[in-house]
Amino acid sequence: MAKKTLNDYMRMGHPIRLRWYDDGNDAYYVVSIPSFPSCVTHGYTVKEALKEIMVAKEVTIETMMKHNLEIVEFAETTPVIEIAEPFSKEEMKEMADAVEKMIGILDGLDEGSE
Repeated sequence: MAKKTLNDYMRMGHPIRLRWYDDGNDAYYVVSIPSFPSCVTHGYTVKEALKEIMVAKEVTIETMMKHNLEIVEFAETTPVIEIAEPFSKEEMKEMADAVEKMIGILDGLDEGSE
């Protein structure tokens, strides 16, 4: 079996947790990948948060590969997004659009590896 590359791991659908955070002074989405405890970031929109978590995922996996650490693998290529709080219809549409864009990016990685 061939050694997995960064792109192989990036295409895996590691579950993503999305949660709205508002401390009264600032409000934003906190997003994490529970498979990688240090992989946490945020964004002021769902789209920004999902973009940032993909950057954080890439950095996390690169670091783990560099240090020969075990990386949790998923056969699924579409990440499951757990939403921790209820959202409005507009926010749900924004999330759906952001997820579709992320799937397009992952599909583009597939095309680039052929």
